[in-house]
Amino acid sequence: MKIFPILICLFCIGLFCSPGCSDFKQLGGKVTFSDDGSPVPTGTIFFATPTAISQGAIQPDGTFTVGSFGADDGLPPGEYQVFFGGVEAVSEEKLPDGTVKTTYTPLIDGKYSDAATSGLTFTVDGNNNSFDIQVDRAKPR
Repeated sequence: MKIFPILICLFCIGLFCSPGCSDFKQLGGKVTFSDDGSPVPTGTIFFATPTAISQGAIQPDGTFTVGSFGADDGLPPGEYQVFFGGVEAVSEEKLPDGTVKTTYTPLIDGKYSDAATSGLTFTVDGNNNSFDIQVDRAKPR
């Protein structure tokens, strides 16, 4: 008999949460290099608030979509700080002893890897569902 109160609670949670889910807005865009407009071909873009973080994978053509619970559900309205991770070229070299040396070379300036230093923000308000971003390349080492 204890299952009945649990079912009632789950029904109520679903009832009250459903209207809020409709506030989620689809968000996508394209990430390009500021020097020549070519696409950033890899990595992850993050949209963060003080209490939540959402992410999307950057495709080889530079495009991305962002979701809160899945790739296509969108983001709730609010102000987001934007930053990146994993934006690097990966190369492998087989060494004479048979081991493989993997090298990760950053593609974009390191300031974009931290929400506090990226300088990028975006407001989800239902009026704009696209966010095209230009970023600086990483400086050669």
